[in-house]
Amino acid sequence: MSMVKYLLKEGLYEVILMNDQLLQAMKEGRVMEGLEEGKIQFAPTYRYVPDTDEFSKKEGRIASYTDRILFKAREENFLRLMSYDSNTEIKISDHRPVFAQFLCKFESREPEGDVTREEALDKIKRNESMFGKARSAACCMF
Repeated sequence: MSMVKYLLKEGLYEVILMNDQLLQAMKEGRVMEGLEEGKIQFAPTYRYVPDTDEFSKKEGRIASYTDRILFKAREENFLRLMSYDSNTEIKISDHRPVFAQFLCKFESREPEGDVTREEALDKIKRNESMFGKARSAACCMF
């Protein structure tokens, strides 16, 4: 049995993460400066055989963490990560989706001027269209 297969079987994800390229590059300050990621305590999310819980045995393919959620709060204590995990029930792809739950602090402000419901919806639609048909999601809070 290969070392990675053994680590997966035993649930020793922290050992697999020691060799994670993204975590190493972030620690060295080479990428994603200022962004954070929650502690990963779930199995790798990539290279499954679709519709199964088995990792692919194709040569050169190793189980890895390719699906991630990175975040940045504008102010300290503005955003707190409550959970970070993968969804093991969705198996239609060779990836497992990940999700995070955050506790966010908001300030209440009065709207500037009179805005109709239609104007507000139009503004939301214009902002949503910036993302087009992207396959990834971004959330921005002001």
